[in-house]
Amino acid sequence: MEGISDYYEYGDSCDQDDPETFMNLTVEEAQGLLLYSHWDRFYIQYILPFLLFVGVLDNTAFIYVVAKQSSMKTATNRYLVNLAIADIVFLLSVIGEKLWKYINSPFVDDDTSLGHVGCIIVPFIGDTAYFSSLIFVTLVSAEIFFAVCYPKGKSLLQHRTWSIGLTIMAWVASALTAGFLIPSNLKVNVLCFTWPEDEEICQKWPTELTTCGSTKKWFYTLAHVVQIVPFFITLVLNSFLYVKIVVGLNRSIERLRSHTSVKREGDTHLRNQIARMLVVNGVVFFLLLAPFEILSLLQAFQASIHANVETIIAAISRALMYFNSVVNPIIYTAMSQRYREAFKSAFNPGPKCRILGSLPNRGAQPSSTQTYFKMSQTTTKI
Repeated sequence: MEGISDYYEYGDSCDQDDPETFMNLTVEEAQGLLLYSHWDRFYIQYILPFLLFVGVLDNTAFIYVVAKQSSMKTATNRYLVNLAIADIVFLLSVIGEKLWKYINSPFVDDDTSLGHVGCIIVPFIGDTAYFSSLIFVTLVSAEIFFAVCYPKGKSLLQHRTWSIGLTIMAWVASALTAGFLIPSNLKVNVLCFTWPEDEEICQKWPTELTTCGSTKKWFYTLAHVVQIVPFFITLVLNSFLYVKIVVGLNRSIERLRSHTSVKREGDTHLRNQIARMLVVNGVVFFLLLAPFEILSLLQAFQASIHANVETIIAAISRALMYFNSVVNPIIYTAMSQRYREAFKSAFNPGPKCRILGSLPNRGAQPSSTQTYFKMSQTTTKI
């Protein structure tokens, strides 16, 4: 726990027969070291429930739309559905944990209500969901990469059997990776307190504070490394794929124009909309995760950061990470007409909206993205 560990040593349990294992704190010391601040209470009471509600709602709505609309059952959307599931699980585990601890204890980050099993299971579930989101974002990028740069061939990522297999392997790989973080939460550390009998305010305070920790310090370093490495690997890989996709889109449009006598404004519009949605979604995803991962990198190298500054940075970076699990469906709907039409059709009880098989071509005959890619033929391969 931040602050209190600078002054006191954790133990394994509270021995009622040994008064020396109990710490005597004044009310002022407890309020400064143990209790939630005004910012903490605002953050937990308002910001976190809002993110949890909106994140579960919009990701569930996206899953419902894909399940209801047959035209939305594509390989890309299959990966995006699993990304939505990962986001829901992540929000429920990490935000749910904080709300649960806040309800059950007046002390900051008191893990007593989780118990020893909860110290292992709850972080494991959140970590698995987090790593799976990295994989599914990469699978989406790879699927689009093959669709753009190899339009004549059918990617294994698009094949139903292969996509299901890759989905299962993604969850298994995520769980295995999250398993390497378990040693950092195996030990239950306990602080024991005695409170002044003449102070009414502290009579309802617990006499124990429990935190989930590690039996060895190097386990913390291992946990930081295991968390950081997948993020930066997927960041580099997705950045490479985004560049190739944008280049491939440009080449596809140029090849299409070389086969037609009329240059259509819709070609440029199509290219820009696809590229914009892809790049914005990817940039937002990694940008929102980057502050937390950079902080983890600094902690892995044991960089010297003032405790108060580190606490503020950690709170902001975690909030951005949670927001990342909220924003994906919003980006799809805001930047893709096809997704907007699908949402309207799924939730509109009136006449069915036509789900567009392609993005709009202004002032031109309708044509699909796949048509553009195929017309560019093998010359667009990278």
